[in-house]
Amino acid sequence: MNKYLEIIRKQQELINLLLTLDDTELKSVSVDVPENVPMVDIEDVSKQKYTRDNYSEQEFKNYLESKGMSQNSINSYAQTLKLYFRDFDSITNENLAEWEAEKRKKYSPKTMNLRIVGLQRYFEFIGFSGYEFKKSKVQQKTFCDNAINEQQYNQLIEWAKVNSSQVYKIAKIIGSTGVRVSELIRLKTANLDKGYVDITSK
Repeated sequence: MNKYLEIIRKQQELINLLLTLDDTELKSVSVDVPENVPMVDIEDVSKQKYTRDNYSEQEFKNYLESKGMSQNSINSYAQTLKLYFRDFDSITNENLAEWEAEKRKKYSPKTMNLRIVGLQRYFEFIGFSGYEFKKSKVQQKTFCDNAINEQQYNQLIEWAKVNSSQVYKIAKIIGSTGVRVSELIRLKTANLDKGYVDITSK
């Protein structure tokens, strides 16, 4: 890679020199080209950064960190690239289309969207464009399927009366008011003197 970049640099120097010459001077210019120097396709060189061999997990993580992303997000996006490059050796439209088709069969919509965002962040990092993913629609639940019923609540209360006064008080407050646990733990003894407390987030 460095060899090609050096050749490109020298080509640019030559172009800059030629631009400063007039027609008469151009006719007298001769360039010695070393033997066995391969012709360099600049587009081909730029594509090399899209390959598995040129992927640096640490550099990608540093980029994500510079964007202010959380450690969980950084680890998740890096894991996405690790999984992608396990199956494909380069970032191309063909490979991405195959990857997307395969993963949609395997992943849930939520996981698929997470993987897509990871690849999109990497596209930003390497300057790749030209492929667009289709986001999966995540079905939102309109009900709570893990709440205890009234009979189970009463059993908890009866158990707590005998075994734990603390659990009893907490369960009664939550059951009677609907307060969240995160809100309950912020209550202060001063609220007892007032006899009430306003929960503004409810």
